[in-house]
Amino acid sequence: MNFQDELIRKIKKPIEERKVGTRRYFTSSLMRRLFLLRF
Repeated sequence: MNFQDELIRKIKKPIEERKVGTRRYFTSSLMRRLFLLRF
């Protein structure tokens, strides 16, 4: 049971991290673009 939970966590975690990473990348690129446009 515990081993199965660990496996599920290992599979689920990268997917969520990827979502967060892509969102962070988009926001950072947008902020950088706005910053460049402003100055």
